[in-house]
Amino acid sequence: LKSIEARFTAGTSVMDTQGTLTLTAVSNDQFFQGVVITSDQPNSVKLKITSLTAMGSDSNWLTAPREFILSNDKPITINELVGNATTGSEGVKMGTLRSFFMDKPITLMGTLLYTGPNGGESDPIVIKIYL
Repeated sequence: LKSIEARFTAGTSVMDTQGTLTLTAVSNDQFFQGVVITSDQPNSVKLKITSLTAMGSDSNWLTAPREFILSNDKPITINELVGNATTGSEGVKMGTLRSFFMDKPITLMGTLLYTGPNGGESDPIVIKIYL
């Protein structure tokens, strides 16, 4: 994992290189659009999320693993991560996310999927998002 970046409708973003996004300083009225994840491996093309936990519970919110193409141009949206959190294209307000998820992090666990002659999966990765 090279970096994870949270994007907002105002053109702002928050980036981290350690797998932990701390969004606590983002105002409640900002619309969270999603996250952009980049890999330090040039042949990694997908993120496979096997577990999503939140609200201080160890229960996995996913009924099956989800795969996302890594792209700097298109964030993985909150709807793609947790289901229909919003009906609009703007994203979801940070205040709404905070009231729903409380003060506990959203934790994503999974692997990077590689292509090419040395294809396969990375070691497990963990991404934490603090709202």
